[in-house]
Amino acid sequence: MANIRCRCGNVFSDGRTPSPHEMTIVPDVRIEGLSNAILDAIKREGDLEAEIPFLLATAGPTAYKCPRCGRLLVFEDGIDKPYKSYLAET
Repeated sequence: MANIRCRCGNVFSDGRTPSPHEMTIVPDVRIEGLSNAILDAIKREGDLEAEIPFLLATAGPTAYKCPRCGRLLVFEDGIDKPYKSYLAET
């Protein structure tokens, strides 16, 4: 995905790596498993520069923060599916 359109009308790019707008939401129930997977990668002396970022990026849904309005756009069902947006109440 190259461009993301927020509900406020702003269009921004996610093409930059690392993206200043992109994040991964890691559910609490995944933290222990994620920690164990990282420790396993370290113990077997795997390609840590590739494995750890992959493990972190795939630990939960991808989200983006709109740089204009601050909405959080959460892609719970995958980046190719519609997102749910959240706007701070205060």
